[in-house]
Amino acid sequence: MRPVRTQKQMVLSAKLLEFNVRFFIFKKYVNLHKLRLKITDELLEKMDLLWEKWLIDYDDYISPGTHKISDIDNSYDSCFEFLANLRKRFKSDKTIVFKGSDAEHLELNMNTKSTGKTPVTGFAPSVACIFQSERLIKLFAFDPKHPNKKKKPIGAYSFSIQVAYINEGDEPPADKDYKRLPNEKKSIFEIIIAAEKSKKLMYVKVCYVSPTGEEGKLSQPIIIKLY
Repeated sequence: MRPVRTQKQMVLSAKLLEFNVRFFIFKKYVNLHKLRLKITDELLEKMDLLWEKWLIDYDDYISPGTHKISDIDNSYDSCFEFLANLRKRFKSDKTIVFKGSDAEHLELNMNTKSTGKTPVTGFAPSVACIFQSERLIKLFAFDPKHPNKKKKPIGAYSFSIQVAYINEGDEPPADKDYKRLPNEKKSIFEIIIAAEKSKKLMYVKVCYVSPTGEEGKLSQPIIIKLY
């Protein structure tokens, strides 16, 4: 009997698939309303370059023949940071007249009327790993008082996530060893694992963030042994 070859299943990140659509919508909308949003040609050019790089890395990521992780991970961080800074620029410019469609297409939080600091919850979320593959970790951050609910407690708008990697047997990571990831609004979120992190121990800490950016208490690190 001849052995049957089985192709290794390729797991794609829902976060990256969704971001590909969100970036496309954001870019198209900004170009259509560039005069009203007062965005410079220099910023538009930078966004175009990031989009072109993103498409190359995204194609390599979703293609079974390549499925490259590290490039799309770095590209996501760069694009996410650029879009976040553009949103801050829009909201800080008091001369921009916003329309009803801006909040949806630009993902702007238009509900915060006060410039004061909003207190966040006085406790840290609990964190559980609910899915793990070779290149993807899915975590669930939840209110420890209500472990079966996805809804965030009052005062929490999003989650701040910090990760660190060590070799098995090394000392636990110090605070300076942790790297911040982009904030997540959903209580279930994904972390993409680069190939060079294989076999390491991953430490993850999470805290609640208020609508005005105040961070609460960090959770105890959850430790995951990577495949």
